[in-house]
Amino acid sequence: MSDIHLPIYLDYSATTPIDERVARKMAEYLTINDQFGNPASRSHEFGWKAEEAVDLARKHVAELVNADPREIIWTSGATESDNLAIKGAAHFYKKKGNHIITVKTEHKAVLDPLAELSRRGYGTGNQWLNRPGEIQTGNSRRYDSGLGNARQQ
Repeated sequence: MSDIHLPIYLDYSATTPIDERVARKMAEYLTINDQFGNPASRSHEFGWKAEEAVDLARKHVAELVNADPREIIWTSGATESDNLAIKGAAHFYKKKGNHIITVKTEHKAVLDPLAELSRRGYGTGNQWLNRPGEIQTGNSRRYDSGLGNARQQ
């Protein structure tokens, strides 16, 4: 048992401590004394080495989740990831339907891209949850959602 007397952090949905092995590896690319460089800069050795490291990390993550490395996309955090996933899925499935339903209690990182999609002509609906935590479809039930069909309650 540890003698640490720090407050207990319970908001792992907001941020999570990084695994020490990952932090050590990343640290090798974060200071001028190590292998610092921009992986998108392809005109010099610093960029080449950084790109090689990013590609290797992408390959390792792909192997962990049984994916093709080209399917691994790095983002700066959850908000960017939510935007990418929601807008990407909406555009991909637009021919199947353009109405997206979420709940009013959803995080701002989800509601904001849906508002943007609404301004671009997508139908969006923010529904309340009933007591068991299910979406109350009621009169707003739609079948033109390309991201999943509402189930009759």
